[in-house]
Amino acid sequence: PQSREAQHLLRLGGAAAAASLGAGEGERLARLHARYEQSLARLRTKPTDLRSSHEDATTGVAWGFQVQGTMVSARTRVVYEDIPLSSLVGANLEVDVQGLDPFEQSARLEGRRRSSFLGSSLGMGMRVRSSIAVSLARSRLAGLGSSMSRSSSGPKAPSKTPVAIKQGSIEVSGFNKDLVYAEELPASVPADAVWRVKSHGKTSGNKYDNVLRISVIDALDDPEVGAIIVQVHSLDADDSTPIPEREEGHELVSLDACMAFKPLRDEEGSYTGRCQVDRFVTLNNIPSALARTISWMPSWVLRGTLTSALAKEVQDVGDFARFSKVLEKMMENSTRASLYSSLSCRSGEDEKVRASLMTNLGSSFASDRSGSVEWSVAV
Repeated sequence: PQSREAQHLLRLGGAAAAASLGAGEGERLARLHARYEQSLARLRTKPTDLRSSHEDATTGVAWGFQVQGTMVSARTRVVYEDIPLSSLVGANLEVDVQGLDPFEQSARLEGRRRSSFLGSSLGMGMRVRSSIAVSLARSRLAGLGSSMSRSSSGPKAPSKTPVAIKQGSIEVSGFNKDLVYAEELPASVPADAVWRVKSHGKTSGNKYDNVLRISVIDALDDPEVGAIIVQVHSLDADDSTPIPEREEGHELVSLDACMAFKPLRDEEGSYTGRCQVDRFVTLNNIPSALARTISWMPSWVLRGTLTSALAKEVQDVGDFARFSKVLEKMMENSTRASLYSSLSCRSGEDEKVRASLMTNLGSSFASDRSGSVEWSVAV
């Protein structure tokens, strides 16, 4: 009998992989299995297990942080409100629309016009309701940010996310302000994707040209996990994926991260409209000067800085996942579209979130994003 991990991984590989595992596919699943076990072990840790930590019982936000030589580790936990699980996962998987201007930064959108990609404009009433929806979301999250700020002695979290109404549709800017360019490279399985990501650190000034593997493992039905596991890491040394030549003047960063997207349910097992996201991130070989600066930082400064940054992330990612028309269209056209449809159908979160939006805004605001296709293989 196959272990629960192997079952998840065979599902991830698709029907063909489950029926006949060739040498290459076997190696791929073995790699995923090893990283899956590692991810679960990391996600079982608590933020308080790291050297510096902070937890806000009111908001449910927590983080842990530590520096060891030139390695930085962070463990975070946040809870998102009124966001479909599919949209929240998609916001983290569709890397090329995470920046401030996806039509300039995405290889998939290269040469595309906003109007042709987004479709016909919405009516004025819809635009007004969409704007109100963002305002309501901001109000909720502004309360989260201020609460977190009050619980720390650091600076308050920013209270605004860039939002614009263009082409009659709502467009919420992405949350990765450092992104310059992203391209999805060829991969045998879309749920085990490879991305080339160029970024320019606004704070550090450093330029990076990285190739990252982003893998998804569906463990929603596992009673011990009950989450979607996303793994993001720099390519392993033995990975056979062809790597583009790094652009001159750009550096590499060694990244190893994992995230668990867990829908929170009530006593009857129904989705509550809330999703807990746990994350463990490790950065290796950061500049020694930066490592020393972080190590010498007073604890109260570190606490305020990280708490504010996490509050802003909750707000920015939340707005992006809820309301970005670009993200919605990209998810519909993505090679991972069947994954998103499955999450929407199986978790039942769309009905719960739509009901919440209708309560706040009126039934005409909630768009019909329900699906009817049963999906069991992430391909």
